[in-house]
Amino acid sequence: TEQFTGNEGRRVSLAESLEGCEKILNDEFASYPEQSLYMIGSIEEAKEETEND
Repeated sequence: TEQFTGNEGRRVSLAESLEGCEKILNDEFASYPEQSLYMIGSIEEAKEETEND
């Protein structure tokens, strides 16, 4: 939440949330640093963040 992290919140649809969870549980993001999956919106944000690093 913004009051604790200083980061603005994002709305993610239920379908996007479930798709991201399924991908994580299927180890599609096993090579990603744990921090890139923490406090994100959609799973696409983790992809973008990791690709930009």
